[in-house]
Amino acid sequence: MGPKLVLADEPTGQLDSRTALRFFDVVLDRLDGTDIALVVATHDEAVANRMATRWTMDHGRLVTGRRPGAAAA
Repeated sequence: MGPKLVLADEPTGQLDSRTALRFFDVVLDRLDGTDIALVVATHDEAVANRMATRWTMDHGRLVTGRRPGAAAA
C-alpha cells in the first residue's frame, strides 16, 4: 500500500510501560530509512520522548515543535 503517513492516537494507551516501549522499538525500527512520517498523539511522556520532534498543546494551542532534551524557548 505504501503509506506516506501513519497517524497513531494513543497507540499504547492500553499497554503496560515495558510493552509500550517495546512496541515503539518495533515501529521506529520498521519506519527507519523510509519516507513514512509518523504522528503520535499521546499522554505518555516515555513514548513522547522517543519521538525526534515533539509538539505539545498548551491551553488548546499547538506549541512549536522541539527535540526532546532541547531547552524550551
